[in-house]
Amino acid sequence: IGPRIRKLSLRNQAGLGPESLTDRTDWQRINSLAELQELTIMGMISVDAGLLRDVAALPQLKAFHVYGELPPEFHSKLRRYTADDIATFRHTRPDVELHINGQEYPALK
Repeated sequence: IGPRIRKLSLRNQAGLGPESLTDRTDWQRINSLAELQELTIMGMISVDAGLLRDVAALPQLKAFHVYGELPPEFHSKLRRYTADDIATFRHTRPDVELHINGQEYPALK
């Protein structure tokens, strides 16, 4: 992945399991994209407090979107964040537009 990428969308529909795209090495590569402004996650990709912290650390980020209707048996495995995790992300990065599973949080700055 080139360091100058500004927009990145990740989609996993293969159902490879909840850990398939949560390897820290994979996210370290994404976190190295210093100019990334928009990140979109779709489908069977795990989102947890650690991922929200990693995404909040992207210095140029303006928008973060998590989409995907998940079967009930996958929701608890792939959407492992709490309301407090969302609040922490918003407190850390109020300048980032956040859309996460149907909830929209506009950028405040």
